[in-house]
Amino acid sequence: MLFAVPLGRWLVERAREPGRRRRNARRSLLQAVLARRGQAAPVEELAPEPAAAEALSHNLVALGGDVVTDDNGQIRYAFPRIAEELADIEKVRAQASGRERDPGAIVFSSRD
Repeated sequence: MLFAVPLGRWLVERAREPGRRRRNARRSLLQAVLARRGQAAPVEELAPEPAAAEALSHNLVALGGDVVTDDNGQIRYAFPRIAEELADIEKVRAQASGRERDPGAIVFSSRD
């Protein structure tokens, strides 16, 4: 019984590991797309790891991506929807009043 609990935890974590890797690959892909602001990039820049490249192929449509070719004929992945949404966010923030842009003093913090 003493070794059954750690062994059971190890088996459960081992079964959960592939899902965790897929989620982390999707997160790193989304982070790369947002860092490039949706602009076209080759797969090597967006997804340098094999797991991230697989996430790109599985989630391209869900992220609003599109496959484009550059002048040299290289395949690039662009995300025009994300680029439009980020541009719209900047427009709305620029139109917001100073009171809406400044959140004010922090009254409560989880650091305290």
